Amino acid sequence: MDEDVLHPTAADTRMRGVEVCECPENFAGNSCESCASGYRRVNNQLYGGRCEKCSCQGHTDTCDPFTGACTNCQHNTTGSRCELCLPGHYGNPSLGGELGACRPCACPTAENSRSSECVMTQLVVAGPAASQEDAYVCTACERGYEGNKCEVCADGFFGNPLEKNGTCKECECSGNIDLMAIGNCDTETGKCLKCIGDTTGDHCEVTRATFSLQQVN
Repeated sequence: MDEDVLHPTAADTRMRGVEVCECPENFAGNSCESCASGYRRVNNQLYGGRCEKCSCQGHTDTCDPFTGACTNCQHNTTGSRCELCLPGHYGNPSLGGELGACRPCACPTAENSRSSECVMTQLVVAGPAASQEDAYVCTACERGYEGNKCEVCADGFFGNPLEKNGTCKECECSGNIDLMAIGNCDTETGKCLKCIGDTTGDHCEVTRATFSLQQVN
């Protein structure tokens, strides 16, 4: 028996007539039948069609090869064209790439944010305007916080949200205040200012009769 048949060489087993094309940048596959990564097929036309670059504002290099919907949006962006900011972020993704990156809402600070949403109040562009503090407004301040950046305590709460880990706590006035009144307590110290029911004290915890007796003694 022929030894060469029993032990074929690589040359004997090599498939012949298989087409391998050198494709343009926007095509891929042995016969250039697919769109390359980062490109999508125009009008979903398989034969004789064109592959054009994904339109994702420079926030990702990948998209669905047929619909063109962007995938793996970066820079805190989202949307079929990476044209939107993720919830809790603001910016102008249309600027593209790092320049158009969306930034976390600082309400009042990024580390101590008290709002899950914010909206731009002006077009954020390149340069100094991109970091202006008035470029956005926080729109969903938690209970007890208010202000454009949730930076102050609401009426009936006290504290300093601008401090590291600062919070706004509800004023404790022993139930001896008119809940419909405004300015029942100091928004910084929490001291009760409008005690009712003949009470007094920082927390309206002492009756005036008891307070007077203590003063006499």
